[in-house]
Amino acid sequence: MLKEKSIFISLAITALIVFSCYSCDKKKGDGTTPQEYTVLQVQSNINTLKASETSWDKGDQIGLFAMKSSNELSSNSLYNRAHNLPYTTPNGDGYFLPNEKGEIRLLPNERIDLISYYPYQQQVGADYKLRINVSDQSDLTKIDLLYSNNARGLNASQPKGNLQFNHAMSQLQISAMSTDETDLSALKVTVGDVATEGVFDLATGAFTTIGATKAKVTMHTSQSIPKGATFHAILLPSQELKGLTYTFEVGGKSFTYTEKEAKELQRGKRARRNFKISANGVELINATIQIIGPKEKKPQDPAQPQPGPTPTPPAEGYGNKAYYMEQVLIQNGYMEDRVIHQEDSPDSFFKGTTINNPGGKRRNYTIYFSKNNRQPYMVAYPMYKHCVGTFQRSEWKKDKDWRGDPWAFGPGVGEEYQMDVRKRSYQPREHNMSRGHMLASQQRTASKALNRTTYYMTNIVPQEQSQNAGIWERVESREKTFAENASTLDTLYVVCGPTFAPKASQVNDKNNKKCPIPTHTWKVLLKKKAGKWISIGFKMPNEKPAEGSKWYEYTCTVAELEKELGVKFFPFLPENEAAAIKSLKNSNDW
Repeated sequence: MLKEKSIFISLAITALIVFSCYSCDKKKGDGTTPQEYTVLQVQSNINTLKASETSWDKGDQIGLFAMKSSNELSSNSLYNRAHNLPYTTPNGDGYFLPNEKGEIRLLPNERIDLISYYPYQQQVGADYKLRINVSDQSDLTKIDLLYSNNARGLNASQPKGNLQFNHAMSQLQISAMSTDETDLSALKVTVGDVATEGVFDLATGAFTTIGATKAKVTMHTSQSIPKGATFHAILLPSQELKGLTYTFEVGGKSFTYTEKEAKELQRGKRARRNFKISANGVELINATIQIIGPKEKKPQDPAQPQPGPTPTPPAEGYGNKAYYMEQVLIQNGYMEDRVIHQEDSPDSFFKGTTINNPGGKRRNYTIYFSKNNRQPYMVAYPMYKHCVGTFQRSEWKKDKDWRGDPWAFGPGVGEEYQMDVRKRSYQPREHNMSRGHMLASQQRTASKALNRTTYYMTNIVPQEQSQNAGIWERVESREKTFAENASTLDTLYVVCGPTFAPKASQVNDKNNKKCPIPTHTWKVLLKKKAGKWISIGFKMPNEKPAEGSKWYEYTCTVAELEKELGVKFFPFLPENEAAAIKSLKNSNDW
């Protein structure tokens, strides 16, 4: 069974336990007392995505500066000579580690601020300025400058730097569609004349250009098929758009379009231009501005019905990271309306408190909520011994404070997107849809307060009552049994949710807000047995089961559900073992 000590200890406290030690820098014979210190931890997010249309990748490296708190970046304000230290994320998960001998040691009575940038440059002078040149667009990640200056006031008690990176550059995107037999597979696009050299001041976060160096640059080919192609260029902010020329070269012909819009490129924004190309020339279709990040969909055949403009996902719901085994990586993009909320609960809610961290917090579950469908796409949670106890759901009926109804709107998601079924279930009643917990009430019985977190509107879907209380409940009970019989450190990882179909029947709440009835409910589980990872999946029709149905008759593999849903489950499985583990579905193991 998995031995996961870190489940019960918050990351910040883990830092104190794991990294706190006595300095080995004490000089021999000087009579001084060693000082207690804590090593800085670096975790980071990118607001939207990198030029590679990903978040962090394996081996990405940032440069980091540490200053004495509330000081501007300068040689006099550096903390322990922390100048341009390279930090690397070996797994691409946003956790960055220093190079050998490059750790930053935090002392109890000193606070520091952090400034960081990506991609790392070896040579950064005492002026703290980065030289940027955009002449070569062949590898956009090399010039996609990201900048972070949000981490402030860190010390030995608060050692985690949560860096929030923003795009410091601008982006130009050209999309082209063929309206005749012109093959665009070999299309080449250049843009000119653009300013190619700039200076970025790390202390102020401001850009300046060097002189008036201008040139034509060949745009980076992002996608190319016979009927369409997409190109990107990363350019300096404040680049004037009006007067730029786009040259399209294909099939021995060359077409030019001159930009007419009197605007400047904006920092962190993408200027999109869509064109039609035929043997006779090029025509601008539309021009828009959007936040850098949303991945461009592949060009489609103009003969087929075309979708509307690609929506810009809201910043609140476009995170796509996993920090725990049960959390999910979304790989297709159909969940663009999602809001992701990790529900952390006070440590005192659980049956056992950690010895070193009483009163801290533990992760409870993660909601991937659909604003359009007014219910979760999925809910991910761990099961372990301290989740379950003696609290009985029937006790809510006796509770005078809640009058037998603990249902409430869930945190992290706007109430306007949630169904209001706090006092009664979904209507009309002939559908027989109950308020189906994804994280079941029986799986969080360590305390009354913990149990109530399962009654949020964000944790429920319209679930056919006889399925919910029948074969679905049988699987939930097996999860609870696992937790009851687990050793202190054993963990079961679970993800579950509904599936939807076009033009599905709907139910409404008391305010006549509507949501679709799921066609199925599904679940994936992962645990260790005899030291080896095993997994299984279930997919059950959201309808009254046939008489005599058994829970194990609805098994499938995790891999099958991954393919159907366009996600990656259990992202921290060893890459060389994951495919085999996700192909299992032996119900006898569960």
